[in-house]
Amino acid sequence: MTTAPRVSIIIVSWNTSDLLSECLMSLPRDGTTEVIVVDNGSRDGTLAMLREWPQVQVIANAENEGFTRANNMAIRRSRGEFLLLINSDARLSPGCLDRMLAQLAADPHAGAVPGRRWSRGLFLGQDVRAPFQPDWVCSACMLLRRSALDQVGLLNERYFVYMDDVDLCQRLWDAGWHVWYYPDAEAVHIAGQSTKRQTGQVSREALRSFNRYFAHHRGRGAETVVRAVEAAGFALRALAYLAASQVRRRERRLGEMARAHWTYFETSLETRNSTTRGRNLK
Repeated sequence: MTTAPRVSIIIVSWNTSDLLSECLMSLPRDGTTEVIVVDNGSRDGTLAMLREWPQVQVIANAENEGFTRANNMAIRRSRGEFLLLINSDARLSPGCLDRMLAQLAADPHAGAVPGRRWSRGLFLGQDVRAPFQPDWVCSACMLLRRSALDQVGLLNERYFVYMDDVDLCQRLWDAGWHVWYYPDAEAVHIAGQSTKRQTGQVSREALRSFNRYFAHHRGRGAETVVRAVEAAGFALRALAYLAASQVRRRERRLGEMARAHWTYFETSLETRNSTTRGRNLK
């Protein structure tokens, strides 16, 4: 029987073959980790590229199952005491994982710590030099304690993409676990490389996830207020872009923006059945 790895590294990929290769090259190879890649139906040669990494476990989905469901597939297969969720468009700086593990070891009640994320020289997050406890941290690079995840459940699959990390951290706090931010574990994240391929659809899914979070954690009253503000804002923007498109007819982008914001207006008014509380899957 093989010894269980200390850390299971989980990557969800969708049409980011080149960036995924860079991510894999940044991971430690000291024999204490296992790497599981879930490919969500990529059409850019990702699976062919992964054949060059025989040590990587691959789960190949026929279609895009969403970020949360794909992560859960890998979590169920994983064996590590700790789980590192990292986006395919992110990569670890040298020593990053060791520092994150040390941070979890320093507080036995710590359930999650992130990598301090940079993108092409731009810092993504609060630029602080001392550790602190935020409400939530981003799952683009997040180290989790398995015992904490066993208690609160896996990622909530009603969040197709976005807000899954906010929801998970809320559940960790509610169960008595801590979420820490430490500034010395650095990762590079070239944000949005998968989602930029379907910007409109992803924006609608992000809006749905935002509303589901409020329905789940803040109640129907808060959700109703949020939806009303969203609907008013998107409707006004759609009308403004439509009016501008009639004056500046050569700028086709204005008409496209009007249609996009009207779609977001319609999304904000979707039936509440789409925001019912999701399962915290085991």
